Amino acid sequence: PRLSVSLDGGSTWSDLSTALMQNDTYYWNLAVDSIGHVFLGTGAALYRSPSASISWSLTSISSRCNDVYVDGEGTVFACMSIGLFISTNGGDSWEWRNGQSLGSIAGNSTGALVFRWSTSFDGGRTHHAMDLSHLGWINPDVNAITNDNRLLLGHSFNGILASDDTGKTWVEARLINSNVRSLCSTRSAGLLAGTFRGGI
Repeated sequence: PRLSVSLDGGSTWSDLSTALMQNDTYYWNLAVDSIGHVFLGTGAALYRSPSASISWSLTSISSRCNDVYVDGEGTVFACMSIGLFISTNGGDSWEWRNGQSLGSIAGNSTGALVFRWSTSFDGGRTHHAMDLSHLGWINPDVNAITNDNRLLLGHSFNGILASDDTGKTWVEARLINSNVRSLCSTRSAGLLAGTFRGGI
């Protein structure tokens, strides 16, 4: 696997050294905090780098990283196989919040967090289970984001699911029968969905 970086908005790309991760070939997720640190979550650990030089160093958390998210205040949330950790100082230190192995995370401007099967309104300390049973079979490998106050789930075989009541009830929204693998909400471009063999 290759890890690449662009410093000119995607016009040109260059490969990064992955010597530090030579025994860990799964590069799963990236996030950038408000002060420019780049976080790389892999199948074995969470790494950090200053954005200007891209030189990686291990954080103090060594387990499988399922997802990394940075909220509007710059707090870093790391979903690790041993639980949820947060950092408010760019990854210098980490606070353990919850012992659940969480697969995906996103949030909104009000501080609500949405995970693969639950929501949280206190920074990930407690979780509220989602009831998706009325939708039939749900593939657990979904990606979650929020768009304004609506919660959205990307489903691996049934498009996008939406909730307007903080995750209490869910409905099929768009791209039904599509294999949605990733979701991204942007201020300028709206909502982007990456699908398997279906493009963006």
